[in-house]
Amino acid sequence: MTPEDDARIADTLKDFKPGPERFHGQFERFHVALETGGPLPVTLDDGRASIELLTALYHSSRTGQAATLPIGADHPAYDIWRSTPAQTVAD
Repeated sequence: MTPEDDARIADTLKDFKPGPERFHGQFERFHVALETGGPLPVTLDDGRASIELLTALYHSSRTGQAATLPIGADHPAYDIWRSTPAQTVAD
């Protein structure tokens, strides 16, 4: 690392104040965003990207095939996370 890198890092972190993490921190960030009108800490696009990545990983693991992103409606694992109604057994 160079002195310039050190200075850039120090400048970036000068106002950093650690806060709670995990669920408590996430809910606190949502609360602040909703109260102030600021940006949400996680967007629907973030959530979709996470689910697509997991879908690709599971599909690749199960099939041994490479997976590409984004996962579209035509992908064989597209609905893998959707819950299905419980099937009933006729007496």
